[in-house]
Amino acid sequence: LNLSGNGLSNAAVKEITSACITHPKLQHLDLSNNILITRTGGQSLLSLVQRNQRIVELNCQQTLVTEYFEKRIDRVLEHNISRAAPLAVKSTTPRSHRDTSSSSSAVVAQQSSSSSSSSSTSGQHHHHS
Repeated sequence: LNLSGNGLSNAAVKEITSACITHPKLQHLDLSNNILITRTGGQSLLSLVQRNQRIVELNCQQTLVTEYFEKRIDRVLEHNISRAAPLAVKSTTPRSHRDTSSSSSAVVAQQSSSSSSSSSTSGQHHHHS
């Protein structure tokens, strides 16, 4: 879910996190470039990634979330990623490793149709670049 650069405040983050806590498919949340999000928003985001362990990526760059909360959020995300790994949704592994989780025919077709590795996320959930 990309909400980058929307002028979101801590109040908006609180609403977003309460809506996303039980979301069954959300894995990526981008709140970058929202400079009104501060430490208070960081607390809400930490609670979100702790409670919804499907979330494996949260971008809060260019916000005022404190380093303290960023580090705690990162630790929880690492835990969430390690839990998701057996389900082949580990989005932070190198592309070559992720490709092995898709069907081998799709990988072969991709490799033969394009020499660029930037399109090698076929069959995967959206990848944050």
